Amino acid sequence: MILPNDTRPETSLYYLGGLIISALKETESTEMPFLELFSSVKERQAISLKLFALTLDWLYLIALVKVDEEGVVQLVHQ
Repeated sequence: MILPNDTRPETSLYYLGGLIISALKETESTEMPFLELFSSVKERQAISLKLFALTLDWLYLIALVKVDEEGVVQLVHQ
C-alpha cells in the first residue's frame, strides 16, 4: 500500500502524502482542520475518506504532521 504493485501510483501513500503536505504548505500557518484538508486534497485527487485517514496516519507515524484535540492537522517543521 505504501508503494502499490499495480500501475496506479496515485493510490500510493507517498503520492497522497505529498498532496497533503502540499495542501498544508499552501496555507500561511501550515495547519488546517481535518475536513477542510480532506476537501482540499479531494479537489486535486479522487480519494476516499478512509484512504485519506490512512495517509494521514502514516504521515503522523513518520512525524511529519500532528493533529490536535480539535482535529486541526499541522505540518511539523523540521
